[in-house]
Amino acid sequence: MKIYIAGKISGLDYAEALAKFDKAETTLRMLGYDPVNPMKENGLDGDGNEHPWAEYMRRDIPHLLACDAIYLQADWTDSQGARLEHHIATELGMKIVYEDRAEFKVAA
Repeated sequence: MKIYIAGKISGLDYAEALAKFDKAETTLRMLGYDPVNPMKENGLDGDGNEHPWAEYMRRDIPHLLACDAIYLQADWTDSQGARLEHHIATELGMKIVYEDRAEFKVAA
């Protein structure tokens, strides 16, 4: 099942945000999902430039729409973008997976 990773990015150090999304990607892959990491897919992150929030969302939403499910990191409610992605996923009837639910945690 293809699953989109959503969570807080704005306000975090780039390296911190990337590590957080990479960890989620690894966890989801271990659980048998096919994760879509927007920090690797949108073509803007890591280019050394700051872009308007709306530009990230314009590039990220098509990736969400190509998925079967959304994975919401524990901090998703602190992110305007993740809240928007949650709304889209809810309205489209996509499966929603929450990081902070015990059944989706991997033992360290």
